[in-house]
Amino acid sequence: MPIRALRLPHDQGQAVDVLIRAFQYPDHAEWSVHGDDKPRLLAQMRQSCAPGVVGEMVRWLCPAFRDVALGCVWEESGKIHGLALAERENEATLWTLGTVAVLPESRRRGIASQLIEATLDLMRRRGGTRVRLGVVDGNTPAQALYRSLGFVEYASWARYSLTPHGSVGCPSVPVGYKEEPMRQSCWRTLYEFERRIVPADIQEFEPVTPGRYKTPTASRALAAIFGLTQMSHDEGVLLRRAYHGDVVARVWWSPGGQSGGTSEVRMRLDPEHGRLASYAVRRALSGVVDRAPAVRVEAFALSWMPTVGVELELLGFCRRTCNKSMGRRL
Repeated sequence: MPIRALRLPHDQGQAVDVLIRAFQYPDHAEWSVHGDDKPRLLAQMRQSCAPGVVGEMVRWLCPAFRDVALGCVWEESGKIHGLALAERENEATLWTLGTVAVLPESRRRGIASQLIEATLDLMRRRGGTRVRLGVVDGNTPAQALYRSLGFVEYASWARYSLTPHGSVGCPSVPVGYKEEPMRQSCWRTLYEFERRIVPADIQEFEPVTPGRYKTPTASRALAAIFGLTQMSHDEGVLLRRAYHGDVVARVWWSPGGQSGGTSEVRMRLDPEHGRLASYAVRRALSGVVDRAPAVRVEAFALSWMPTVGVELELLGFCRRTCNKSMGRRL
């Protein structure tokens, strides 16, 4: 069988090319991978595989790094025709099936379903109990494929895009709240915050457990040294109520690199404090524009935080895609 395990960094170049070619939709340009997405895809691949002896040392010292980018490829005569990529959330048993891609000329051969099955088996062998994925709402063939493999829909979200023009001022902290830096060492605060605010029906598929937030000390140190994970480039803040001290918002962002790519902004709001969406969106946007003023910004709005999408559109973001979250037990 032409399926084998993904090998990084050996497969890095071909894998990115497959992703770019596979995700081109002439009838739905908004679904397609854009030219400025390629640097981000390459960076994510590089961050997933420290080279040579260093990489082997890191993976031996920190088992969590062994599951940063796993997957399978379909290879014929040395050429990769399709791939499926997956990642564990820190030390949790929840996995994300991040990408399934097959070259246009190799479709309708059952390659995608076989790649997914092989990747799900990898997750099971590594202790996975649940898996989730995102799919564009309207991509009927992909949704049908996932349903046939046991996935069910459980949430929705939207992806937004903005090309900034000029600087964006950092907003003032709203009266009655206080801001503090978000550090990896505050994992318990993040865990307790999201366990409180994430709806129960979503937690059925995305369990909020300590393992999703707690990164081993050795992993954090090595990530800082070698720049191995995307989180090592993230910045963010927490917003607390000034008098009660409880966290009501989490805002974080990842500026694009000097070589291009895209910036990303994300946020979580306590539903009882939805009015903070205006501050959260502007705070994240100012963070990326100050660092990468000419880079396109992508934002993500979850359906259970509707005020975030409203604020993104007020700031000029265009909705690029509507998406569905699908999941299943392993």
